[in-house]
Amino acid sequence: MAALRWAAVALGGAPFAVSVYALRGACAAAAAPETLRAAACEAYADWPVVALNLVYWPTFCLLFWVHSLAARSTWLIDPYWTLIPLYVYGYYASHPLACAAGPRQLLAAALLGAWSLRLSGNYWRRERYTPGAREDWRFADLRAELGWLWYPLSLPVAYGSQQGML
Repeated sequence: MAALRWAAVALGGAPFAVSVYALRGACAAAAAPETLRAAACEAYADWPVVALNLVYWPTFCLLFWVHSLAARSTWLIDPYWTLIPLYVYGYYASHPLACAAGPRQLLAAALLGAWSLRLSGNYWRRERYTPGAREDWRFADLRAELGWLWYPLSLPVAYGSQQGML
C-alpha cells in the first residue's frame, strides 16, 4: 500500500505537466482551423491565467478528487501544495509571452525552489516520511460528520476551494 501512495505522490503532477507540454506543442504547430484546438491555443496565448486554471482543474482538482474517493482520504493534496507553485512557475516561465530569463527571474526561481524544498522537507518530516499517513484534520472531521454526503461535497469543499488559491 505504501508503494502505491509513493507512486501517487511521484506521478500526481504528471498529468498537469503533460497537458501543458501537449498544449504548447499543439499551439506551436501550424495554425489550426477554427476548432476547439484553435480556441484552446488562443486562450493559452492571449489569456494565460485562464488557460492555467483550465488545465489545473482537470489535472489536479478532478484527478486528486477521484483519488480521494478511492483512497477515502484527501491526503494527496497536502504534499502537492509544496510543489504546485513550482508547476505554476514552470508554466509561466515557458509561456510564449514570457520574457527571457534574466537575473530577476533566476533569483525568483531559486527562491521559489528553496522555499518548496524547505516546505516539502518540513511536510514529509511531520508525516514521518509516510505518504497518506494522515489527512488534513478539517477534512477528516467533515467526513466523519457528513458521512456519505462528504464524497460529493468534497469536490467543491476540498478541491474547488484549492482552485481559488491558484
